[in-house]
Amino acid sequence: MTSTSSPRRSPCDGRSDLAESHPELELCRAKDARNLVAHGYDVVDSEIVWSILVRNIPQVAARIEELLGCRGWAPSG
Repeated sequence: MTSTSSPRRSPCDGRSDLAESHPELELCRAKDARNLVAHGYDVVDSEIVWSILVRNIPQVAARIEELLGCRGWAPSG
């Protein structure tokens, strides 16, 4: 009986086609930052989190809206 081992998964397995098509968006890094905050893997520096929120998120969101053609879209509710 032979055992088959599954291939090593990358940190961004399961990422969307958008992330694969547009690596400049660095969505894998966004996922990693979310995991750090959500799971408390380490001490979270609030100044770094604030900097990401203020500087990076608006630019990435605008680019995603542009790519998806949904500028001005907002979830209902």
